[in-house]
Amino acid sequence: MRLATLLIALLLGLLPVTAAKDYQYRHIGMEDHLMSNTIRNIVQDKYGYMWFGTDNGLYRYDGTRTTMWRVAENEVNQYVSALLSTDEGIWVGMEQGVFLLSFQHMKFERMPINIHSVVTSLTLDKDQRLWISTSEQGVWCLQTDSRQSTHYAFNETNGFASQVFVDNTNQVWVLSNHTGMPVSRLNRLHNTFEQVVFNYGGQYTSLRMLQTRDGRLWLGSTTRSEE
Repeated sequence: MRLATLLIALLLGLLPVTAAKDYQYRHIGMEDHLMSNTIRNIVQDKYGYMWFGTDNGLYRYDGTRTTMWRVAENEVNQYVSALLSTDEGIWVGMEQGVFLLSFQHMKFERMPINIHSVVTSLTLDKDQRLWISTSEQGVWCLQTDSRQSTHYAFNETNGFASQVFVDNTNQVWVLSNHTGMPVSRLNRLHNTFEQVVFNYGGQYTSLRMLQTRDGRLWLGSTTRSEE
């Protein structure tokens, strides 16, 4: 009994330390010159700046104030749907294409890809190739040095891809919220994406993938009940 009492006392003694921990925060919104309170993406560049992709523009936050970076050729539509920070600059996915805001020139460069649907994700593989997924036009792979690109239509999913994911072995995966091909993997020999079949009885779609430090892949999905 005395041992149990002592254990309870020790645990209670730890509670105030945990409960007393306070988190400092600052709200950044339209009062800080953002044109939208809807933040779709947040990345940090190699210099420490924070970049926010919003429904109405790209913003850089330096710890004190925000600065808007406008893609002039897109006119009024400044919806930023995807962001990626690399050593070269900030890659920006929009409804009218993919742009690079290079650190060297601090100007937007449009990539020579005919994108006219929402860019859902941007990621870089170990060969410095940029992978782009879209909501209606499948997936592109862009050589960041030559700007040459390869298109994968994904007709099986009506062109929808929710994410391109590159794992720690440089394997490329594509996820879709379409039951016809929810998860696919790049076959480098034939340069095609092939469906990955899991031992799962129900229907599902896939939205996001993550790899933990132990090498396991985690799949976020939506399960659909059969009628």
